[in-house]
Amino acid sequence: MSVVAPTTPNTTEMVIHHLLHHLLLLLTTPSGIAELLEVSFVQACIQLASGYVDILKMFIAASVAAYENGFSIPTMQQELQNCQRNTANRPLLPEEITLRNNWLSIVYLTLAAMNHIGSPHDDKAAASSVPTEIRQQYQDLVKRVGDAYQKGQASLLSVEDLLAATDSNTTTTTTTTTTKKDPRSELETAILAQSLRVAILTPIVVQEEKDARGDDTVDTVDVDIDHDLPKPPIKGAFEE
Repeated sequence: MSVVAPTTPNTTEMVIHHLLHHLLLLLTTPSGIAELLEVSFVQACIQLASGYVDILKMFIAASVAAYENGFSIPTMQQELQNCQRNTANRPLLPEEITLRNNWLSIVYLTLAAMNHIGSPHDDKAAASSVPTEIRQQYQDLVKRVGDAYQKGQASLLSVEDLLAATDSNTTTTTTTTTTKKDPRSELETAILAQSLRVAILTPIVVQEEKDARGDDTVDTVDVDIDHDLPKPPIKGAFEE
């Protein structure tokens, strides 16, 4: 599924509001949400290379739905593995699967940092299911997003701000030694930047979903479900 590339900000809002209000209301099962995650991940990677984030927002929105329904990360990973849809027209590369899992986990961490409560389901259990390695890598950064959200300043954050925060912590000091961490490679920096973009967009998507629930008068958006997607690797997946 690919949404026609937006030409104006209003078109982007149309995509988000329409699809969130009319599609996500139907996605209350792990398998249904996994299918949207599968489709939107591939399309988001392609679209990011062109500078657009509306399909990435759809991936985040599907992740929010999984969180609000109390579905754990392992549950969603299993559903993604079982998903019959193959949007990329090939098996995803291991690093692409890792990136997708990271994005899903980062949305969960960010929602927890925002103290987001979307339903009576056990979203705390969902948040606690984030793998330890990802939690250790991103928890301090998503806390910045959560704190900004609580202060009404989430829109002021940027990927550059968060990257600078990580760069300012490039040394570890003990009582006897100071150790400089190895610099990130270009690939690692690109992956980190995309992951931080997911965190920053999560509060925005939550607010847009709230807006969509209050207004269903948005026009229909043209969708091309037969678009021929490129074969490996997914363009934009590992670009900053």
